[in-house]
Amino acid sequence: METPRLFMVFCLLAIGTASANVCSNPKVKHSVYTTKDKRLSTENVYVVEFDLACDGGKKDVPIYVDLNGKTIQTARDAKTGKYQASWSIDYAKAPTGQLAFRLFDEDGYVALRKAQRNNEDTSTVKELATITEKFKGASDGPWFQSETVALLATIVICYVAHSARSKIVS
Repeated sequence: METPRLFMVFCLLAIGTASANVCSNPKVKHSVYTTKDKRLSTENVYVVEFDLACDGGKKDVPIYVDLNGKTIQTARDAKTGKYQASWSIDYAKAPTGQLAFRLFDEDGYVALRKAQRNNEDTSTVKELATITEKFKGASDGPWFQSETVALLATIVICYVAHSARSKIVS
C-alpha cells in the first residue's frame, strides 16, 4: 500500500522539477563582444552576455547558446544574474556578417540534439530567443604603425628646423 503512494509522490516531484526549468515568454537584454584586431590574438573570440527575464520570475534556468551548429551551456553569475557564453574560433573559420545566437532552455536543447542526431534541419527547432549581431570581421590593423608615423614626423621637423637654422646662421 505504501509503494503506490511513494511512486505517486516521486512522479509529482519529477513533473514539478521538469516544469521548473522551462522559461516562458522570455525577455532578453544582451551585449556581444567579438575580437576587433587580429594583431593582438590568434583566434576570434565571441562573448555573449545577457539578462533573461521569464514569466513567473523563474531564476536559474539552464540556458544553451547555439552559433552555427556549435552549442554550449551558459554560465550564470550568482551576483548579477546575467548569463554568459564564450568561445573562440580560428580567424579563417570565423563567420562574418549577421550572426544569430540561438538561446535554448532544456526542452529546446533536447529537441536540438535530437535533430542533430537524426541529421534533421536544426532551424526548425523552436528556440527560446535569438540574439542577432552584425560582425564585420577582425581588422588587420592600420597600414602604418603610429610609432612609425611619429618617428617620420619628428625627422621631418628636425630637418626643417636644422635647415632654417643653417640659413639664419649663414
